[in-house]
Amino acid sequence: MIRKQLIIVVISVAVIILLSRLPKTVVNTNESLEGSVSSEKVELSPSFHSKKLSIEDSILIGDLRTLVQSTSTTKSYQKIVSAFSERSYFDSAAYYAQLCFEKTTDLQCLKEAADNYYEAFSLSLNADHKKLLSKKAKTCLEQYLKEVPDDLDLKVKLGMVLTSSSNPMEGILKIREVLTVDPNNKSALLNLGLLSIQSGQYLKAIERFKKLVSLDSKNAMYHLYLGVAFLESGQKEKAKAELNLVKDYTNDEKIRNFASQYLNEL
Repeated sequence: MIRKQLIIVVISVAVIILLSRLPKTVVNTNESLEGSVSSEKVELSPSFHSKKLSIEDSILIGDLRTLVQSTSTTKSYQKIVSAFSERSYFDSAAYYAQLCFEKTTDLQCLKEAADNYYEAFSLSLNADHKKLLSKKAKTCLEQYLKEVPDDLDLKVKLGMVLTSSSNPMEGILKIREVLTVDPNNKSALLNLGLLSIQSGQYLKAIERFKKLVSLDSKNAMYHLYLGVAFLESGQKEKAKAELNLVKDYTNDEKIRNFASQYLNEL
């Protein structure tokens, strides 16, 4: 398989949800925010709408906006954050979570802003939008980790954001730091494995995915990643064994089809 195709497929599998969700537009607002987190708004052309809110959802969001404006409580903010997040409008969810933190200083709001900006960053296919979301995710993640430094999952997310910067090694080292604290951290192992595949370091990827399989032997995605790494390193029999296991551990047709495509190359 051509390296470019491999990267596209593996990263797509890594965020398999990309197959059913495209990036949504953020709330377009002129509201002025105060606080330590930048409130720079994101604007996208209509061509970036993968779908619009239904009439029912639009009414619900409108009601929640009114509630937020009238009460400005953590509970009211969390309702609109959840509503946007559940509909995959992660940048809009992040905007309101960020606003919640600036109005209430509730750290849970800051965590939700960081999580949703990261999700939006991960799924964005537009370079300019992704760059802006990377900046905002980094700011929120760093601010939250300053207060809660032992949140290893968010430290991994910060590392992944940093890998898209001008100094990607900084991000890789950040993720490795997590493994020094928790050698079995699945998020760190997974992302380091995917980065190894992306850079063509298949033996390192195999090491990461073997560890993941040992931690969760029935996870179809781990077997798929390990199979891809074996295949690209020329270990076809081992690749075949792993890819056949994928179908044993999932009924998801998208994942099963990925495994079948790779098996057809053997």
